[in-house]
Amino acid sequence: MIETPLDRAIAKRDEIELELRKCPDFQLYLITKSRRQRARMEQLLMKIPNFKLWRTLATSVARAQRGLAVSMKSAADRVHPSDLRTRAVTWPPATEAIAPEGGSQ
Repeated sequence: MIETPLDRAIAKRDEIELELRKCPDFQLYLITKSRRQRARMEQLLMKIPNFKLWRTLATSVARAQRGLAVSMKSAADRVHPSDLRTRAVTWPPATEAIAPEGGSQ
């Protein structure tokens, strides 16, 4: 499987998050629902270098995943139903692989 920059960013974000979860302030940050409270906590937690890196990675990953989802949806919208029909294979190497010379075995 090919590892993409997005895969590496997700892995690094998850690695940092595991370390940050040991901190009670970070756990409180994760369960906070209020946008105002969460923003205030972010300002305090930004003093922790790992939190700053985690926040940057989390934001970048979320943005990349949204962009990927949008591009996949737009690609799916461009597919015409007639393109989904099964067509006969006529390319010579493919037909030879299906039925080798010398008859069936």
